[in-house]
Amino acid sequence: MVLTLVLLPAIAGMAEKGNVGFASLALDLGITIGKVVAFIAIMMLVGRRLVPWIMSRSAATGSRELFTLSVLALALGIAFGAVELFDVSFALGAFFAGMVLNESELSHRAAHDTLPLRDAFAVLFFVSVGMLFDPMVLVNSRWRAGDAGDYYLW
Repeated sequence: MVLTLVLLPAIAGMAEKGNVGFASLALDLGITIGKVVAFIAIMMLVGRRLVPWIMSRSAATGSRELFTLSVLALALGIAFGAVELFDVSFALGAFFAGMVLNESELSHRAAHDTLPLRDAFAVLFFVSVGMLFDPMVLVNSRWRAGDAGDYYLW
């Protein structure tokens, strides 16, 4: 699944170019996979030492807010670094950030402290998706309750 997320942007970019040969396809996919492997290697080396050190230092201050802020800064920093340096998607970078943060001894505390943020962002997500729905579509169409299945299929 993760490999599909990595390769999909590269394949989509090649599809926009039109007729692409096998050599070009193999080269682009090889470069993409190489970048992701380099990113994973850097995160495993740096992430196993630097991230737990930063988290333990911020936890040692005793400030819950500072700890939560450092967790969010690390997660966004790793995800943004993946986007900028290795041309992977932000979602894949966030996935790797979660994996790196999970390696820390303080991962359970980080998950517990960020639960209210998760709930707030879930609310924002559903509100934004709901705002994308145009209720006039239902008013303007000849929609009946019995045709709900047909309506959703089209």
